Amino acid sequence: MPGGDIDGEKYGIDRGLVIEVFPTAADADRRSKFIQDTLKSMAILGTEYHYVAGGE
Repeated sequence: MPGGDIDGEKYGIDRGLVIEVFPTAADADRRSKFIQDTLKSMAILGTEYHYVAGGE
């Protein structure tokens, strides 16, 4: 379903998104870099939007 399933699990990907929270900004940056590098090396996986906010 475009935009996600409003009846899906509250914190699951069925609703169309996942929010990851990390203890430090450096941890979030490492995760973001890993995901971006993986997507660049395996185009079949598609794309992903990254928004990093907060931290120190």
